[in-house]
Amino acid sequence: MKTKTILLVGLMMLFSACNARISSEIYLVDIDEVADIGDIATKVKIGLPISSQDECDEKRQEYEAMFSKSTGFKGMEFVRCYVDGYNDFAEYELDVPIRMVDPYQTSMEGVFEIIRHDDSATNNRHMYVRSNPSLLCNLDKIMREDTYRSLDLSDTSPLITVSNDFREPQTLILNQVFVNGSPLIEPTEIVLDRRDSISITLSDVTSAWIFNKSCSINSRTALVGIWAQGD
Repeated sequence: MKTKTILLVGLMMLFSACNARISSEIYLVDIDEVADIGDIATKVKIGLPISSQDECDEKRQEYEAMFSKSTGFKGMEFVRCYVDGYNDFAEYELDVPIRMVDPYQTSMEGVFEIIRHDDSATNNRHMYVRSNPSLLCNLDKIMREDTYRSLDLSDTSPLITVSNDFREPQTLILNQVFVNGSPLIEPTEIVLDRRDSISITLSDVTSAWIFNKSCSINSRTALVGIWAQGD
C-alpha cells in the first residue's frame, strides 16, 4: 500500500452551531496508479471547531476521548490548533483509502473513501467520494452521551481539489457541481494542463445526502467527476 499525504480540508462537520473545515486534493497520478498497486492510503486533515486557542488542550482531550470510543475515528491524529479568519480549529489527520472498486457492489469499513470505477464502454474513469453513515451515527451517539451535542452533517459542502500531475493535459467531465465557485448544471469538459488544478464542491443536496448519518446504512456514494480517456 502506498501512502501519500493528501490535504482534505472544506466544510463538513457541524458540531453544535460551528462547522469544521475539510478540503481534499486528489492527484490524477494516484487515480491512475491505484489500478496497478492496489489501495493507496491518504492522509485527511480535518479542522474541528474550538472556541479559542486558549482552550486548545482542553478541546483536544475532549475530541480524542470521543474518537477513542468510536468505531471509525480511532485513527484520528492531532496535528495542531490554528486560526482561520475569525474561527479557531483543532486539526486532525485521518487515513482514507483511494480504491478501485465498484462503489455500489462493495462494502466499506472506514469512514470515508475515494473510489475509481471505470466505465467498460468508454474506459473513462469515474471518481467518487463515499461515506459510511453508520460510523457517523456511532460518533453521534458518543457525542450526545459525552457532550449533549449532536453530529450534524446535513449542511456539508466538501471542497475537493483535483490536480493534474501528469505531463500532458487531462480532460475532466463535470456535472451538477460547483467548479471554482461557479455552478455547472450540465455535463461540461474541463481541460487541466500540466500542474493545473480545479476546486470542486458538491451540491448542497448531494452533500446533505451523502453525509447524513444513519445507523442502518453502510455506505453512500457521490460522483465527483469523470476523467475522460479519449478514443
